[in-house]
Amino acid sequence: ESRLKAESEARLATYGKSTVHESKNAMAGLYDPARFMTTYGYEDFKKIYQRFLQGKLPSGAEKKFVELVETMKQKGELIYTKADELLIIAKTGEGTLSSDETEFATFNLKMVWDAAKAEAKTGQCKLVRHVPEHFFPHGNVILIKRVLINLMNNAAEAMKYAPGGEIVLRARYGEIDGKKVALFEFSDHGPGIPSEDLEKIWEFGWSTKPKPQSSDIEASGRGQGLWRVKDTIENIHGGKIWVESELGRGTTFKLWLPLKDEGGTQTDKQ
Repeated sequence: ESRLKAESEARLATYGKSTVHESKNAMAGLYDPARFMTTYGYEDFKKIYQRFLQGKLPSGAEKKFVELVETMKQKGELIYTKADELLIIAKTGEGTLSSDETEFATFNLKMVWDAAKAEAKTGQCKLVRHVPEHFFPHGNVILIKRVLINLMNNAAEAMKYAPGGEIVLRARYGEIDGKKVALFEFSDHGPGIPSEDLEKIWEFGWSTKPKPQSSDIEASGRGQGLWRVKDTIENIHGGKIWVESELGRGTTFKLWLPLKDEGGTQTDKQ
């Protein structure tokens, strides 16, 4: 009986790996169409419109053309996001997801921001992003999305007595020690963090919030959110994160992520 069980489990494992392999191949085929929809085709259609069609079509037809081109780009971005997320899930199922560069990909920050925004609990806070049109960091999209969700939730919690406050993300390319990196600033207009607590916020289990009554490990107040953020940015991605805050003026989390070098691999961890 134990032999039959082992054989059955082995067949399931082989079938699972085969299914994951085929799924990955299918997902890889999504990237070129998505690239056409979001970049090449989109730019070509815009040029054709501006040169030959703008002001020369009936107003209804012109409006419809512009809407279709913008919709094409949006759907292409959605394909990119879902393909990236499914690829990470597939690698996890295959057992190849580890802390090396194979789990990383170049991603569209705007799409990951939108995905995080949809899941975060930000109440009446306004979320604002200032991100260059063609800005593509390098990292694990699922983990970076969780980082953004955690920072969004923390900022909203800090501003819960000032509804309507802004949570702002700014991003750009820059250099750290001569290497090109993606730079981020994540700001709120909350009450700020006392200077004596600026280092404590990263500690596992440290929190100013009441301990939650639920057994949910992700529940607010367990003091694990920012610890996970720091671990994700620094230990998994090889970047750096720090915080600047002024009482009564708000808090800004600053971080950077390494990019791929010219050979196509992740830059060395700092």
